[in-house]
Amino acid sequence: MPLLDELDTLEILHVMNGLDAQVPQKIGEVLEDINLAVSLVADSLRNGGRLIYVGAGTSGRLAVADAAETGPTFGTDSVSAVMAGGMQAIVRPSEDCEDNRQAGADEISAREVCDKDTVIGVTANGSTPFVRGALEQAGAAGASTILISSNPAPDFQGDCLIVVDTGPEIVRGSTRLKAGTAAKLVLNMISTVSMIKVGRVVANEMVFMRPSNKKLFLRAVNILSQVLQVDGLVAEKLLEEADNSPAAAIVMHIQGLDRDQAMAAVKDDPLVVRRALLKGKG
Repeated sequence: MPLLDELDTLEILHVMNGLDAQVPQKIGEVLEDINLAVSLVADSLRNGGRLIYVGAGTSGRLAVADAAETGPTFGTDSVSAVMAGGMQAIVRPSEDCEDNRQAGADEISAREVCDKDTVIGVTANGSTPFVRGALEQAGAAGASTILISSNPAPDFQGDCLIVVDTGPEIVRGSTRLKAGTAAKLVLNMISTVSMIKVGRVVANEMVFMRPSNKKLFLRAVNILSQVLQVDGLVAEKLLEEADNSPAAAIVMHIQGLDRDQAMAAVKDDPLVVRRALLKGKG
C-alpha cells in the first residue's frame, strides 16, 4: 500500500477506486451464504415474523438506513434496526456502547424476539460484544440468526455466517471504507431479494411502495400505467380510489374488488398482486 500523504489527490483517488472495485468481487464469493440469509428472512416475513438488524458504529448506521428504507419502498413495517447507543448514536457517535454485551441482549429481550423472527448482526470485525450479545439472546429465543462480517468469526453458532473478506483498508483500520461498502451491498441484497420473494416486488416494480409525496405519487402512477397497460389518467384515478396503494389498485382493477376488499387481500397475502397480474395476462 503506498503512503497516502506522499501521493497527489488524483493518485489517491485511483488507489481508492481500485480497492473499492474489489468489493463486489468478494461478495460474489459468498453468494451461497447470502442466498441462505435471504431464505431465512423470507421465511420469517411469510410467517408473520420480523427482520431485525443489530449493529454498532458504521455497521449500525448502515443497518438503520436499510431498515428505514424498506417501509417506503416495500410497504412493510416488519423491518427494524437496533443501534448500539440508541438512535442518537447515528449522529453522535457513542463507540463505548458497542462493548456492552448485555445491552445487546437486553435490546432483543425488550423487543420480545421469538422463533418467527430473524435477527441479523452487522459488524466489520465479527466480534463486537453488543452485536454478539444480541445474536446470542435472539438464538436463545428461537429466532434465526445471521452475522455479516469482514473478518472470520469461527465461534459464531448461529444459522448463517456471511464473511466478505475485504482485506486491509486504505486508511488502516477505518472499516467505514471497504468493509462498510460490503455491508451496505449485502444488506441491499438481503432486504431487496427477500421482499421480491414474499411478493412485494412484481414485474420489477415497487407495487407496495408508499407514495407519500408528489414525486412518489407520480412514480406510483407510472408503475400502474406500466403493469396494467393503462394511460396516466386512468392510473391516477385507480390510485386515488385505492387510497394511494398501487398494490390494492392492481387487485381492484383486475379482480373487481372494492377498496376494502383489495386492501385486506394484499395485507393478508402480498403474492395476491402477482397472481392477479398473471390472471390479467391470461
